[in-house]
Amino acid sequence: MELLFWLLILITSLYFLVKSSDYLVISAEKIGYYFRLSPIIIGTTILAFGTSLPELITSLFAVFKNSTEIIIGNVIGSNIANILFVMGIAVFLTKRFRIKGSVGDTTMLIIASLFLIITTIDGQFTLTDGITGIILFIIYVIRVKRSHDRNLETVDLTNHHKKLEKKTLPMFTASIIAIYFSAEYTITSVIELSKLLNIGTEVLAASAIALGTSLPEVMVSVAAAKKNKLSLALGNVVGSNIFNSLLIMSLPALITTLVIPDNIIFLGIPFFIISTLIFYQTFKDKIMTRNEGYMYLAVYTLFLVLLYTRF
Repeated sequence: MELLFWLLILITSLYFLVKSSDYLVISAEKIGYYFRLSPIIIGTTILAFGTSLPELITSLFAVFKNSTEIIIGNVIGSNIANILFVMGIAVFLTKRFRIKGSVGDTTMLIIASLFLIITTIDGQFTLTDGITGIILFIIYVIRVKRSHDRNLETVDLTNHHKKLEKKTLPMFTASIIAIYFSAEYTITSVIELSKLLNIGTEVLAASAIALGTSLPEVMVSVAAAKKNKLSLALGNVVGSNIFNSLLIMSLPALITTLVIPDNIIFLGIPFFIISTLIFYQTFKDKIMTRNEGYMYLAVYTLFLVLLYTRF
């Protein structure tokens, strides 16, 4: 009964974490327009930050609970899930598509991925690593802004939310409160389940939490796939993985050194490398098929099986 109880707590907490993050982004976007922030600022901060908000909040709570191994499990697991599971589902729905135009800063994706691998392979992620990650993230934001500025069209903001809706501020406040409690119970339930199941908290973080916090990316990709605009899904994955590798890892490291468990080093990181290489090859080929979607999902299934059977 205790196992079932904490499992229900985990599922419920993840649900409210994702939904409250979604409402926070919606209300924050309206507030941004009300104060006449430019679309590029809103896009590269509020919206981009929003899809990675569940990972960030759970990571900060992991620090407060003195379970920093959850952070790397969440980041590595989310990055792998974003590529293999999210893209696998999206390609499965579209059968086949050609990549047209830009889908994000793929160069920065490789840099961020290499940064994450190099800084965690020694078993810890330090304050110096965190500061470096934040600097790289700032460089990424600047690159995004410059890229958009080169193609920026004049946008009339006068028609965007002239008056702030009465429900916006209450929604914003309620979302923050909901995120706080749902994140706290997500981490607490993972710790309790790991004790009951006698497995590492990072294992649950790399699977259950990673899948749960990747739901925003799943929803974006499914919606894009239905509209036959899979490039949007690709761009979402690129941006989310850069956020995870740089910001989500680095901010908690400003508080304390993060512990990197052996199973993440010897299983999580190799699968992260494999999934990133597969993803990058997709850009070079400029085409994705349903068979590739099957391959993505098969590799992700193998990752989960090994994660639970080996450790």
